[in-house]
Amino acid sequence: MPTGNDDIDPAWPPGTIRIEGERGILAEIVFCLELATLEEICELRVRLNAELGFSFALLNDSYAAGCGAVHRRCDFVPFALKFGRRPIYILSTAV
Repeated sequence: MPTGNDDIDPAWPPGTIRIEGERGILAEIVFCLELATLEEICELRVRLNAELGFSFALLNDSYAAGCGAVHRRCDFVPFALKFGRRPIYILSTAV
């Protein structure tokens, strides 16, 4: 019985979907921007410590808070797919 995902490489994890068109390009752009931001923060830490005197403990805590915020944003995605974007935008802004 075909599952409809016959063109997906069997090495990919189960449940993987292919995003094509404008949504796929937009998803790739957002991913690259977030990855670049996280990479730049790691290099910026040394300068912030040397020039402004921030401790590495404070920089670690702020980095963890930023990663946690990215994770919390990803928690809303399944609800946006189920209930629609607009109510989830309102809810996530209120939170």
